[in-house]
Amino acid sequence: MRWWYAKVPRGRGRTRGWLPGLVLVMLGCSVMGAPAVGARPTLGGTSGTVWVTNQTLNTVAAYDAVTGDLLRTVKVGAKPIGVVAPPGTGAVYVSNESDDTISVIDKATGEVLTIPVGDGPHHMVHSSSGRFVYFGEFNANTVGAINTRDHSYRQFVASASPTAKTHAVWIGQGGHTLYAVNSDADTFTALDATTGTRRWFDVPVGDQPSEVLVTPNARTAYISIRGEDKIGIFSLAGAKPRKVGEVAVGDQPDTLQLTPDRRTLVVATRGSFTLPGGPAARVDLVDTRSLQVTPVFIQGATTTGHQWLSPDGRYTYVAIESAPGLPLPPGVAVIDNRDAEVVATWAYPGGGRPHGVYLEPGRRCRPRG
Repeated sequence: MRWWYAKVPRGRGRTRGWLPGLVLVMLGCSVMGAPAVGARPTLGGTSGTVWVTNQTLNTVAAYDAVTGDLLRTVKVGAKPIGVVAPPGTGAVYVSNESDDTISVIDKATGEVLTIPVGDGPHHMVHSSSGRFVYFGEFNANTVGAINTRDHSYRQFVASASPTAKTHAVWIGQGGHTLYAVNSDADTFTALDATTGTRRWFDVPVGDQPSEVLVTPNARTAYISIRGEDKIGIFSLAGAKPRKVGEVAVGDQPDTLQLTPDRRTLVVATRGSFTLPGGPAARVDLVDTRSLQVTPVFIQGATTTGHQWLSPDGRYTYVAIESAPGLPLPPGVAVIDNRDAEVVATWAYPGGGRPHGVYLEPGRRCRPRG
């Protein structure tokens, strides 16, 4: 399939329109309208609860990962961005960017504890054991860390620049190394996750790095370079990361997920696209061996938020935004990664701007009482 585009000047609010004249060949391109509004077919081979933040409604919604049924909503802090549910904690952690707090939701009771943290908590991850939660502090140059046992909080410096805007973090599989990207400093840092000792510090990686993902064997890092519409591929075998490749993707690449077989890198892009049928959001499926890109367009959405994979890697759950007058409401789109198509959409109660996404595997979470 062949599509044509013209690119307007770079900027966070840029869009792309599809026009005759300039050629862009998309291998395996999937351009489709989303399923019927609110389509909620049963999804096979997955289970659990999908947690979604909404940065304008200041809420978190929980959905059944199989059916899309809304289980509940919980009020949290101002402009919630990231969300994780660390195993063994019985809690959901939410980063509230505008009031510099982390909300801790007790899954059984729905009660919310508030922890003050640094300036602008943003993307979140947790250690595999669930013992620690980490997050970039986007209005500073720091990474925040919370011990989930006692809710103590500490900071690690991720850049020499006070205005680095530490956007996202990643914790190595063994829990020993903490990786961070600084979107205004354009750098990549690795720290000891316990002491904060630098493994490498402020290594340049490109214009506006947005998120980092490190493979389980700690040999390769994928970094979304938002200002260049690329994914940078870095070897971590030496004393410092070394760029070994890159792949061009959609407008403003952001969050990253890697399927368990390590063959597909899922990239949610923040740009807005105009197709013949109207506005669309875009998620790219990158073959990690050939680096071929299969775009999946979500017709009727204006942009994506964060995303998460089902445990087997078949489905991507991605937050989507919309606009008044469009048939697809804000909420969640579910992509079948095998077929590169949208198979379900779930509306967010009250609309707003859904953003953070986390799939908690296992039985769906229901409150007591």
